[in-house]
Amino acid sequence: PVTPSDANRTVPGLPPPPVIPLTGALALESDSGASPSHGVTNRNAPRFTGTALPGAIVRLDALANGRTVPLPIGQTVAGANGAWSITSQPLADGTYTITATAQDSSGNTTSSRLLTGGPAGALVIDTHGPAILGVKLHPRRGQVSITFQDDRSGLDPATLAQASNYTFRRGLERSRHHFAVRVVNVTSPATPNGSETVTLALGRKGRLGFGLRYELQVASAGVKDAAGNSLAGTYTGTFPTGNGQAGVFKAWLRTDGRHVFKTRPLPPFLSRNA
Repeated sequence: PVTPSDANRTVPGLPPPPVIPLTGALALESDSGASPSHGVTNRNAPRFTGTALPGAIVRLDALANGRTVPLPIGQTVAGANGAWSITSQPLADGTYTITATAQDSSGNTTSSRLLTGGPAGALVIDTHGPAILGVKLHPRRGQVSITFQDDRSGLDPATLAQASNYTFRRGLERSRHHFAVRVVNVTSPATPNGSETVTLALGRKGRLGFGLRYELQVASAGVKDAAGNSLAGTYTGTFPTGNGQAGVFKAWLRTDGRHVFKTRPLPPFLSRNA
């Protein structure tokens, strides 16, 4: 919707000021991730395009959720055909309402909120990948559970359910026997940014041998969030993984039949050959 500014309000006895034509949206290449039109991006300086009156000055402002003062993020002049394009000033991760304002040579202005496709028409900027919060081995069931979380845009469920993103094998053996991996369950998050647990079935027997070490890997290039960020999976012994850095999750798990021991980082000599 286009709303005339206060400067354009009708004065009694005078004709109403003109409403300047104005359209705008997030550029397709700036809408990253699982959908090309969901208003979620991992680009902190996204580009916006639209049309206005030829020669009009077009300004963009971003209002972050919870704030009352908008931030100017760019300005340009519409071309002879009315087209305009603005690449935003860098923005911090967060949710924003983007407003465009066009002004003609007589000072008449028109403002319009840009519908970016995100929640309630907002734009979500998310530059950090999801992390792994924990891993649990279930040797008697022949399963392993991996809990993920993304703090901003949420996980891409299609990548969580992709069995090829997970590798499980017996470690510290010459054969390095690989288990067939099958995704048997992906939980739904309680909140949009809540944790999600993926349960994998390992092999066909339904039970793992005791007293053995097992190696688990999760591909960072495979598991992504809705903004298209790769898994921050680098594991050094504490959860959550990554510390904001993308990387393959590599760890070993061990059970003695009665206990499942703490998840450990994959030893460096195995990690290099993994």
